[in-house]
Amino acid sequence: MAYEINEAKELVIQAGKELLKQGLIVRTWGNISARVSDTQFVITPSGKGYLDLTKDDIVLVNIEDLSYEGDIKPSSELAIHADAYKLRADVNFIVHTHQKYASCLSITGKNIEGIEAVAPDLYPILGPNVPCADYGMNATPELRAAVDMALMLYPNSKSILMKNHGAHCLGADYDDAFAIAQALEHVSMVMYRVLCGFEIQSMGDMTYADKYCFYGKSLMPYIDDFAMIAGTEIPCIDYKAVKGNSLEEIRVENNLDDYMDEHGINCVMIRNKGMIYKADNEDELEALQIVVEKNCMAAVLAHVMPDIKPVNPQCASFERKFYIESYSKRK
Repeated sequence: MAYEINEAKELVIQAGKELLKQGLIVRTWGNISARVSDTQFVITPSGKGYLDLTKDDIVLVNIEDLSYEGDIKPSSELAIHADAYKLRADVNFIVHTHQKYASCLSITGKNIEGIEAVAPDLYPILGPNVPCADYGMNATPELRAAVDMALMLYPNSKSILMKNHGAHCLGADYDDAFAIAQALEHVSMVMYRVLCGFEIQSMGDMTYADKYCFYGKSLMPYIDDFAMIAGTEIPCIDYKAVKGNSLEEIRVENNLDDYMDEHGINCVMIRNKGMIYKADNEDELEALQIVVEKNCMAAVLAHVMPDIKPVNPQCASFERKFYIESYSKRK
């Protein structure tokens, strides 16, 4: 069933607020759409905050050629939504999320299998498996082709992992799409904990960022939104090589703000101590901390599964450049 256009726009706006509330996205990332006919859908705009969206901001797009009405630019991932509506007549509402456990599992490049055994109550919502699409940089033909391939190979899939990126949740309606996103996150959490095993069992209240600081090695981007916000590599400094005891003392006594400016980064690790962040305001700081924590979760998984590699350095550099020169300015 397709939605009436005004209802579709209202539900897309509502979905954006709900995704933020549930922590399934951060800032303006992710995207949401709803089918309004066999030939059209509405989708969130590019680079606009979800809390302030109005119906005038939601863009009407033609499925066949991706043309759209008005002067507001739709999400850069509109083609992936269009292809899902074209290939799957049962899909009427899509939420593309950056939810943390599903994003972390995506770095393995493997499908989530055995859902019925892991979470039998969620099996009717998610189905037998969740395919993982190959990596592609944001808004590129490669990413579109990878997701399309997963859709075609798994025509009954309710969600798709996007390697090193996030998840695409395909609902029959609004409620179904959210149920799928929530079920996917629960199953991903269970799978993540199983894969990490003893490595995370004794963490207690420790954050994953704190955990990773004990490894004493640079933090590479395993999730591409980390590459955009935090950079292509975060160095780890041995606490024995710096002055001071607390993180704030270390920051001040070693001029680490200047060090971060000089190296074009906004955070640095102190081995066995923790992470020091640098941001212009509280909003920037919160976003930075969220993506660093998620990337550290992924890096811990990579630590116990050494075959997992970070995002290609050239791709990470491109994502960072795009964010600095384009996306962050729109934000």
